[in-house]
Parts: sequence; structure tokens; C-alpha cells
Amino acid sequence: MITSAPRSLGIPSVLQDRLAMRYSSPTATSLTIWVDQLIAHRANAGLAAEIPMIDPAEGGTRSRVLLLMEAPGSREGLV
Repeated sequence: MITSAPRSLGIPSVLQDRLAMRYSSPTATSLTIWVDQLIAHRANAGLAAEIPMIDPAEGGTRSRVLLLMEAPGSREGLV
């Protein structure tokens, strides 16, 4: 189920549908596989591997602009 309602991912059935679409969406599958490989690579190197998943209901590889940014994390040690 794809809905445009705000905060719809808080609905368990909507979240499950989105998770199921990760490897079947024509616009998200290749990005999802890339994220999986990046997580595995970082984990094997002993690095943090918390990388957000690609939302299969969004533009994915057909987006005009795709921003891949580091997830916000702890600012420990930064002054």
C-alpha cells in the first residue's frame, strides 16, 4: 500500500508493504542492493554500518536529483 498520508510509515501494514517493495521496485532495487553491499563492506572493515534504506515509493533511480548524504550521528569529540 502506498499512501500520501503524513507519518504513514507508522502504520505497520504500510511499513511492511514498503519493506517488501525494496527488491521489487524498478526504481529502488539497484540502490537497495548497493546499500546492502555498502553495509557489508563497512561492517567487514569494522566501521559503523547504519545506513538508511532507500524508500521504494520515491523516485529512486528515476529521480532528477538524488542526494546521498551521511546519516546524522553523534557529534561526540567535535568541538
